[in-house]
Parts: sequence; C-alpha cells; structure tokens
Amino acid sequence: MMFLRFLFPSLLALSAFAQRSAPIVSPEVHPDRTVTFRIRAPKASDVTLTGDWLTWRRYDKSFNQRLSFTLGSYRQTSELQQDGVWGKQVYGWNTFQDGRYEHEWKWGPDVSARYAIGTRRFPYDGKYETKRYVYLQINWRF
Repeated sequence: MMFLRFLFPSLLALSAFAQRSAPIVSPEVHPDRTVTFRIRAPKASDVTLTGDWLTWRRYDKSFNQRLSFTLGSYRQTSELQQDGVWGKQVYGWNTFQDGRYEHEWKWGPDVSARYAIGTRRFPYDGKYETKRYVYLQINWRF
C-alpha cells in the first residue's frame, strides 16, 4: 500500500489503474488542511498526481492550468543480433518520471487550445535520458 500526503488548497486528482480488493478511504482531509491519498495497486505500472485550477471563466469561455507528475516503472527487453545469432537482452525494471505544466483555453463549445511544457526521465537500453518537450493541441469542431 502506498501513502501520499500533500498540502494543497485546490482540487487534486490521483489516478492509478489497478484492481482494488477492499475499499480504501481516500482522499482523507485532515483538520490542518492536509490531504492523505491512499492507494493499493500491487500491479500498477504508474501513478499520476494532477492539480487542476480554473483560473478564469466567463460564460462558455475559460482558462485552466494543470500541473501533473507521473512516477512509474518500466521493464525493458530488446532483441539483439550478434554474429548471425539472435538473443534477448533484458535491462530489468527501471523507474520513469514525467512532469508537465499545461494551459487550456476554451473559446466556446467548439474551439479550444492546449499547450504544455514538460520534462521526462526514461530508461533506454539501461541508461537514463532526460528529455524536455513542448506540445500544442488545437480543437476546432465544425
């Protein structure tokens, strides 16, 4: 069982994709305004903690900010050919991390845009690489 405890006055969401056998009280808000998240996920491969803030809203227009952190595990194997013989290289279980800060603008029910910056640390062939990324997504229904 994993316990996460954070102090945030805003909305937080915790997602883990695994089966639960018994109900768990989560989130638990304490009198000192701290929050304890409890999950039981023996076969989960990653856990994401997301904070979502509605910064501005006027009718059907809005501006949201999101901050998310992901921690997970990854098992890497690869097929190798050396001197005409195929073999399997096992690099084992490694952890990966991802952090992202995102803006979402909505200009009515049919037009929205998201953009974000982030950083990711992931194992490739047993060696860790850190990458920074930027993305832009535009939704326009017509």
